[in-house]
Amino acid sequence: MCRPTTAEQFARARRLHELGVAVDYDEFERMRADAAGLSIFENGPGVVVGMPTEQTACSFDVAIANNSTCNRLAPSAIRFEGPDWLQGLRLLPDPRRTKTVTRPLGKNIAKRIKYPVAYFLRPDQVPYLRDEVLNHRLGERHKLLPGDVVQAYILAITDSHIPLNYKDGDQV
Repeated sequence: MCRPTTAEQFARARRLHELGVAVDYDEFERMRADAAGLSIFENGPGVVVGMPTEQTACSFDVAIANNSTCNRLAPSAIRFEGPDWLQGLRLLPDPRRTKTVTRPLGKNIAKRIKYPVAYFLRPDQVPYLRDEVLNHRLGERHKLLPGDVVQAYILAITDSHIPLNYKDGDQV
């Protein structure tokens, strides 16, 4: 049975290791792995999308990995780092949390969907299937097993206009 290491236990072992005290290497590595959490990696550059409502949207293709050997972990929040305007990004809400939405099906044709299965950054763009988006998979209900990796998109929007040094479709 794998017993997870607490942060306090790992900190104590790391201090001993740094002081040159002999610590069982395998046990130390197990403790380091237990103290590890989730890692997020970009699978490619993010894309900036100019919105007709003077807003800016972004899509990020990411992978999230649970580096722990014992702990089931869940992403609980996402923070954006980079240029100042990225700090104002917020996740697009889950389309299933809206009662109904209108989805474009072609020129001037729309269909009302009770349980949407896709996110749209802009009505004229290809949708992101809900199963391929991380936005709604945050919190305790979405834990990753040790070693699991999830690949998905993060979709976000800000109320500010697209920055002057970016244009629609640029990478960020």
